[in-house]
Amino acid sequence: MEFEDYHPSFLFGNNHLNTIYPTFFRKIPALDWIRTRFQTADNDFFDVDLAKQQSTKILILLHGLEGNSQASYIQGMAQQFHDQGWDIAALNFRGCSGEPNQTTTTYHSGFTRDLNQSIEWAESHYKTIAIIGFSLGGNITLKYLGEKKNSISQKIIAATAISVPVNLHSSGLCLEKPNTFIYRKRFLKTLKKKVRIKRKMYPNEIDIEGTLSSKTIREFDDRFTAPIHGFKGADDYYTQSSSKQYISEIAIPTLIINAQDDSFLGLDCYPYEECSANPNCTLLTPQYGGHVGFSQLSKGPYWSERVALKFIESTIV
Repeated sequence: MEFEDYHPSFLFGNNHLNTIYPTFFRKIPALDWIRTRFQTADNDFFDVDLAKQQSTKILILLHGLEGNSQASYIQGMAQQFHDQGWDIAALNFRGCSGEPNQTTTTYHSGFTRDLNQSIEWAESHYKTIAIIGFSLGGNITLKYLGEKKNSISQKIIAATAISVPVNLHSSGLCLEKPNTFIYRKRFLKTLKKKVRIKRKMYPNEIDIEGTLSSKTIREFDDRFTAPIHGFKGADDYYTQSSSKQYISEIAIPTLIINAQDDSFLGLDCYPYEECSANPNCTLLTPQYGGHVGFSQLSKGPYWSERVALKFIESTIV
């Protein structure tokens, strides 16, 4: 399949501006969202925002680290597909919908159970399912597809993963560099806020000693994310949760879009060999785009949204 190239204006040749522009300046018409709470088998919950129009096909959207269903990249993609007749299910990972979840654990880069539950629900309501994940949500998407292999629901026709840290070790190192300080500071601020809330909810189960002094995402993951979710440490967490090792097992049409100037992604986050060896996977690495950016000054769908729609709809028989 031929895809249009991403040719940004001079302004968005700067990867950091490309990354942050949509968050502050993009205006997207609001869909008629209905929030639905999904109760989980471990006595917890996660919230999903639904935009319905009595369609037989649904798009499941997964946000990135410390994002939510209201993120501009989620809203933009939702608008593009909704305009083409799709229902939308925008997940909020546990603790990301504005209300603390009910267990000591939260969500992490390899946590696929809530996506699986969402798909099981969609299977009973729709004929056609597609998935798009961004950043951490993209890693979860690819890992889920690889885990399922040939046992994946036949209703899932395709998936797209955008700005994906398929190698979490590599991405973690990038987020320790000086040029990612602003992102690192923002992530740690909200992550630590949630740890403080968890500490109040579970004073005898949550040990925050050292966690609140973390200066990097890796330190936070080593001191909190990994142990609270049963990993031996950050290395074990990253090794088990990185989606790169699952790409060879993906059995449905899948598009991965990772910009070459993405400051969150190291060299090991561009799975050229894995995608070349799997005919189900297509890798696009445009020169520009930043991290979940692909911005433009004009109104209308972004390049990444047009490409994702074209790819997914091309798989509908």
